[in-house]
Amino acid sequence: NQLKRFNINMSSVPKDSIIINKPLCNNYSIPEKVVLYFTVGFILLLISTIIFLLTMIRKLNTTKRLLSDSESLLKTIINSTPDIICFKDPNGLVLQSNNSNLELLNIEKDYKFKHLSEIINMPSLTEKDFINMEEYDNKAWESGNFYRTEEVFPYEKEDIFKTYDIIRIP
Repeated sequence: NQLKRFNINMSSVPKDSIIINKPLCNNYSIPEKVVLYFTVGFILLLISTIIFLLTMIRKLNTTKRLLSDSESLLKTIINSTPDIICFKDPNGLVLQSNNSNLELLNIEKDYKFKHLSEIINMPSLTEKDFINMEEYDNKAWESGNFYRTEEVFPYEKEDIFKTYDIIRIP
């Protein structure tokens, strides 16, 4: 470009001269067919991607709905049983508890993601009782098998003590 700017002809330049930034070819145009094929291919790729994504979104929504229905059914079954059921994570935080367990332990407030010692409203349970519960939970987690104990809980509505066969499953 500089040679043209200063009106220097390429034939007048010595043969062994090195021209910096010399264009590789004088023709930079791309044939129209190539542009057309590239554009059509790109549009088809976009359409295919959109169809794939819409299909995946539909499947995801269907799976979410089925999972929600299944979870609702499981909660109904868990809450309808008279057995006490409490799901905890390895750190001892309560994930889910059924109505029988909430009634037994006199839990009235939001209990999810809290330790039992924070949510149980039973003055008759001591700190040692909570430590024992946590130790039993830890034994089940460490062994990888179910851990069975008999525990006595005060049933304050009738002012009596009840013995429960507790099975902890990690």
